[in-house]
Amino acid sequence: MYNRLHAVAIQLSSSLFFLWSLVPLRRGRRNPYIQQTCTTPPSPLSLSFSFLYSYRKFLFEYHSTSVYIIHTLPCPPPFFVLLVHVAMKVAPNTAKILRNVPLPNEAAVTYTNPAVLDIGGHSTRLGFAGDNAPRFCERTVVQKSTGRVFNDAYAESDAADLAHVMEDGYVTDWDHFELLVQRVDDMLVWGDTDHNTPLLLTEKALLPNTQRQKMAEILYEKFNVPALSFGLSPVLALYAAGLSTGVSVELGYSLSHVVPVFQGVSLFHSIHCLSLGGRDLTELLRSKSRAQLPASVAPQHHTDVWAYLKEKCGRTAEGKDDYNALVDLGAGGSDGDIVVEQRLPDGTVLGIGPECYTPVETFFQPHLLPRMKELPDQSNILCEVQLRTSTSSRGIHELLADSVKRCDADLQPLMWDSVVLSGGSSLFRGLATRLEVEASVVSATSERVRVVAPTERKESAFIGGSILASLPTFQDLWVKRSDYDETGSMSVVRGCL
Repeated sequence: MYNRLHAVAIQLSSSLFFLWSLVPLRRGRRNPYIQQTCTTPPSPLSLSFSFLYSYRKFLFEYHSTSVYIIHTLPCPPPFFVLLVHVAMKVAPNTAKILRNVPLPNEAAVTYTNPAVLDIGGHSTRLGFAGDNAPRFCERTVVQKSTGRVFNDAYAESDAADLAHVMEDGYVTDWDHFELLVQRVDDMLVWGDTDHNTPLLLTEKALLPNTQRQKMAEILYEKFNVPALSFGLSPVLALYAAGLSTGVSVELGYSLSHVVPVFQGVSLFHSIHCLSLGGRDLTELLRSKSRAQLPASVAPQHHTDVWAYLKEKCGRTAEGKDDYNALVDLGAGGSDGDIVVEQRLPDGTVLGIGPECYTPVETFFQPHLLPRMKELPDQSNILCEVQLRTSTSSRGIHELLADSVKRCDADLQPLMWDSVVLSGGSSLFRGLATRLEVEASVVSATSERVRVVAPTERKESAFIGGSILASLPTFQDLWVKRSDYDETGSMSVVRGCL
C-alpha cells in the first residue's frame, strides 16, 4: 500500500505541482483527509475528466485556486502521513462542470437481499441468500409455440413442442434463455431500483467464458441487474457440506463432474467430466426393463414415469462381480427375490427385475450404455480440456482417483478425506459406500477414502450459493453494473469465482 501510493504520487507529479513530505501521525489523529489551501503555482495547470474518474476513490475538493489532500498510509510502525499539495488553477466554467461530475461511491453499497439462481438441465431453482431450500423449483423448459416457460409449459405440451434451455451445461437457444430470465425478472423486479437485488448464478465446470459473458450481457443490458456473480455448482456443493477443501462429485441430469477444490477454488488441471447423467440412466432402464406401462399413462409422460421408477427402484450392487451374477440370474429367467415391486400413483403395480441395478452400475461401468461402447476418435484432439470432457469408458471411481493424483502430494490426503456427492442422480441408496470401496481399490492408497453424502444433496448447488451470497466477505465479489460499463463482459470473467 505504501509503495502504491508513492507510485500514484509520482504519476500525479508529472502533470501537477506537488510539495509532499512525511511526518509522524499522532495517536489521536484519525481522520485521513484534511483540506487546506496552498499557494497558486507559477503557471496554470489542467486536469482531465478521465484522470478524475480513475482516481475517484481519492477525495477532491474543487476550488478555483488549489486542492490539498492528505493520505494516511498503513505503514509499519511508526505510522506516517503522506502530504500531497495539489495546487492548480481551474477556469470558472471548468470548475462548475467538475462540481457536477458524478463520482460514484460504490464501495459503500451493501447488498442484503441477493438472489440465487441455479439453472440446471432438468430443473431451475430460485431463492435468496440465507435460504436453506429454494423457494421456486420447476422444469427448465420452454414451449416453442406460446413462449411459456417452466411447469406451465411442461404440463400442457408434448415432447415436440418443448425446448430444453440447457443441454450438457450449454445454453441451446439464447431467445429461450431470455424468456426464462424474463419470468425470473417478473419475480425479482430488477427494474425497480428500490429492490436492488443482485444475482448469483451457478454454472457447470469446464464451460467456455463466452457463455458467461453472453449471460452477463443479457442480464445487464436487458434486465438491468444491479450486480452479478457466478459460481461453479460443484464448488458450491462443497460449501453446502460445510467444506472448502475436498473433491466434489456431481452427478447431474446430463453430465457428471469430478472437481477437486482447495480453499474454495477449483483446481482446473484436475477436473474431469463424464458424459453420463440421470437422463441416460432413465432411458437405459426403460430399454432394459420387461415391464410395460399401463395404457392409462399418456405417451408424453412415459419418461417421467420411468424416471420415477428409476428413483424408487434403483439399487446398488456391492461390486462388479455381484452385478454380473445378478444379471446372469435374470437372463436365466429366474428373478427370485431380486424383483422390486413399485406401485404407481394410479394404483398399478409394476415389477422390476435385475435391471434395477443397471442405472447405478453404469456410473462404474459406462460401457453398459450403448453409446459409450464405441469411443469416438480422439487422435485429432489437441486440447487437454477436451480430452477430459469427451466420452470416456472410465467410471466415476477411476475419474476420482485420477483427479486426486493430479493434485499436489500434500493435498491428496485432504482430498481423499472429503469426497462430497451431490446432484439428483446421486440419491441412489448405497452409492456412497460403493464409491468408497471402488475408489480405495483403484487408487491403491493407504489414506482412508471418506465419501460424504448430505441428505439435501439434490439441492446442494443452490444451498452452497445461498451460503456464499450471505457471507459479508462476498460483498467484494459482486460485479456491479458500473464495472460492466467500464470493462465490458470481461468483468464477469475476472471478477467472479
